[in-house]
Amino acid sequence: MNLAGPLHKNLIVGAGVTGMSCLRYLQAQGEAVSMYEDVLSTEKREMIKSVSNNAELFDKHNHFDVILDQVTTLVLSPGVSLQHPLVSEARKKSLEMIGDIELFARANTQPVLAVTGSNAKSTVVTLLHLMAIQDGKKAALAGNIGTPVLDVIRNEQHELYVLELSSFQLDTTYSLNTLVACILNISPDHLDRYESYEAYARSKQSIYQHAEFAVFNRDDALTKPDDSFKAECISFGMDEPDRNNFGLVNENGESYLACGNKNILSVSDLAKKNFTDIQNALAAMAIAKVAGISEEAIVQVLKTFKGLSHRCEVVEEQNGITWINDSKGTNVGASLAALQGFSNRPVILIAGGDAKGGDLRLLKDEIRRHVKCMLLIGKDAPLFYQEFKDDCLCEYVKDLDEAVTLAAEQAESGDVILLSPACSSLDMFSSYVERGNLFMKKVRAHLGGVQ
Repeated sequence: MNLAGPLHKNLIVGAGVTGMSCLRYLQAQGEAVSMYEDVLSTEKREMIKSVSNNAELFDKHNHFDVILDQVTTLVLSPGVSLQHPLVSEARKKSLEMIGDIELFARANTQPVLAVTGSNAKSTVVTLLHLMAIQDGKKAALAGNIGTPVLDVIRNEQHELYVLELSSFQLDTTYSLNTLVACILNISPDHLDRYESYEAYARSKQSIYQHAEFAVFNRDDALTKPDDSFKAECISFGMDEPDRNNFGLVNENGESYLACGNKNILSVSDLAKKNFTDIQNALAAMAIAKVAGISEEAIVQVLKTFKGLSHRCEVVEEQNGITWINDSKGTNVGASLAALQGFSNRPVILIAGGDAKGGDLRLLKDEIRRHVKCMLLIGKDAPLFYQEFKDDCLCEYVKDLDEAVTLAAEQAESGDVILLSPACSSLDMFSSYVERGNLFMKKVRAHLGGVQ
């Protein structure tokens, strides 16, 4: 490979979905770009060259000093750890390090609604996007939910952006101006990427740094902006709200989603009514109202939205047994919320995978209360067994096929069989989607043979 040549201002680190969107965007801007990926397959090289014949390509076989001598800015994909050796070398050279959201922030002139949190981000931003569309706004949904924001801003004009942001994206974002910023919740996650839980929480808090309004969860103290935030704060929670905040009001035996002393929507009118569904509805309602979306649009969406796939999704119900796919339960906080949503029924829980350093002890109370059996898969199954073997029956299973078979054998009428792994799927699957789809396939195949 010829390392001599023109000065490359931007080095994109990571050639996945986000990295490729950065390449397309910077190429369209006429910027000089090179790309780094630890392992550049022939397929990936061809994909990059189809976008830019001028992008010089580097991999782990190239000396870092030689690569970094040719750049002034690193554009990091979210999947690239800030402890990556190349990034560490760049830090020593005081090179600028940004991500795709920062590139977007420097170009955008339209209002932004930005949402982060350990769990429920995708559900809440989807609700917000639907509310904005229902209100007649030309709104874009992008970010961590799957569509790179640079592809959206490059190809279309919008009057409002709804962004789901991960902590990894926030770590390389410095100048994102938002109309409303929100942290939904914070629970231990990605502790394999952060030095401490406190560091992870600080990463989430950075979403507020250029916000006109902050919306936070008053049931989760870590979501409240710190004292340096001087703009207006609005909260949501599961208790009765005061002033302009959002919460639940009980009147005449009925619960209502309310703002201050104004009831807006009966809980019975929500399309989904579990504990987490109500929380998500309140969060989306608070953000949407602050952003100026009409109450009529908010109510219409909440009455009809039936949730996203792989999030406490009912797969089948047979013989009084309900099978639930919560494969998106990729951390302890998500699975805790799922268990709380079924606290009135006995649960057979399928859990395990890559725990990412999560604190499994946070599940203990819910498991003691109503989990009758845990079926454990994946590389960290032994961690679950050691933590919960005295709280309920725990059994190892080799795969989801065996888990479904054993769960069916042990279930009785009234039980919930819940796939909510509290773990990443990447030790066994390509994604939580593949894990959830396989679970649903196995359940339907099994029940189809049950007479």
